[in-house]
Amino acid sequence: MTPEQWLKRPDQYRVILVEANYVFNNEVKTLYLSSHAFTSKPSDTIANKPYKNWLNSASTLSFAQRMSTALRGKSTTGTSAIELFLHPEIEHLVTQADFTKQTIKVFIGDPLWARDDFIEKFSGLAKSFDPVSENRAKIVFSDYNDILAEPLLNATIASGANKDAFVPRCFGQCFNVEPVLINNITNTYAINDGAIHAVTQVRESGFIINSQNYTVDTASGTITITQAVTGRLTLDCKGHVENGVHLTSAEQIINYLLSIKGLASAIDSSVLPSYILGLYVREQKNINNCIDELCQSTGGNWYFDALSQFRLQQYSGIGTPTAAVGSGQIKSDSLTIKTRIAALKKLTLGYQKNYTPQGDSLAASITENSPELAALFKNNELLVSDNNTVANISAAIELSSSTLIVNLADAQTELARRLALRQIPKTIYTMETTIKKHALASTVTVTYPRYLSAGNNAVIVGQVHKLNNSTDTLEVLA
Repeated sequence: MTPEQWLKRPDQYRVILVEANYVFNNEVKTLYLSSHAFTSKPSDTIANKPYKNWLNSASTLSFAQRMSTALRGKSTTGTSAIELFLHPEIEHLVTQADFTKQTIKVFIGDPLWARDDFIEKFSGLAKSFDPVSENRAKIVFSDYNDILAEPLLNATIASGANKDAFVPRCFGQCFNVEPVLINNITNTYAINDGAIHAVTQVRESGFIINSQNYTVDTASGTITITQAVTGRLTLDCKGHVENGVHLTSAEQIINYLLSIKGLASAIDSSVLPSYILGLYVREQKNINNCIDELCQSTGGNWYFDALSQFRLQQYSGIGTPTAAVGSGQIKSDSLTIKTRIAALKKLTLGYQKNYTPQGDSLAASITENSPELAALFKNNELLVSDNNTVANISAAIELSSSTLIVNLADAQTELARRLALRQIPKTIYTMETTIKKHALASTVTVTYPRYLSAGNNAVIVGQVHKLNNSTDTLEVLA
């Protein structure tokens, strides 16, 4: 019997193993815990290691993940705390050990297996080790997303009028950005903290500056203006270059942002559309918010899975089912309606974001003589919209959404995609099922006497995997 086959057998006795690192006396140590008496075998990588049978089996250990209600952007994830009996041997750890941001791994297997054959189910970082009562304690998981909840901008300007201001970051293809003056003697401005691909146009108060009057240092991401500048300086830029590659798509930029924090690239590739995007960060912003903007723009979802691997997915509607959930696998009376999602009768998307909307800083002659050009510089973004043909227009809704998409053709493609996904109303159902293996965004056929008696194809949009429980919570959109 393979491990995957074993996992599908509810009649198999399961043992949970936990390996939790902590710092004690400036040394990293590991707490080995189990839900059943267990010792690793002499042939295991960690040989003859006894795991303390101190886990509280009555406490459910679970990992939850749910797509956002918009079906794009950050998916919510979370791991329950690990509850254990506070044996006298480890009481001192409550006050003397530091579990913060130390690795925790959770495994499941048969008590007769070798430790190396156990299946890793959860992996994450600890937040704390806290007492629950006189004889119980819990290890609380940190939200792995917190690693990305840190500032993107790091480099600052060393001297001059903008001393200590941040050097901007420019990704993709950005319209009308305002660089930061870093040397008022040479009239040099910072566009990006790193190499850039090109500057395509430079303007002062909306007027184009002749290319003979500036030089671009693509290697350092700076521009030097050789004429006097009295108005507001803006430019259009093809931004960050990494290892000789101009990063333009959501996946390219996201994987670069992950690398900043020393994290591996997303294990999913070619998931999101390769639209050319434009992201310019001049004021401080957290990395996770940047990733969210990139995913929101392309209809993508992002999250860290149960093994702390970064994942990218895209809700693309109900597809070909890969599994079935029948009424015999759904706990009686557990299938209920969680929420309804209305059909969309009109959608407006913003594209070609204007990073420096100009009012008073725009030259009066442009406002007076070129109203269309003035509107381009004044408005926050360009807009494209379209309507859906819906069965019940009075119940359908209208939505507007800004994106980082640069080109009209890409914006129209994304607009049509989103409208098609919302042409008819949808329902999200929640249920308890004995099937223990689910993949977010996959399609399953659900059959249940109430609501889904005909057997409906549905997309998995949420789940709670309960390691030591006979059922999991499943949320599907049909």
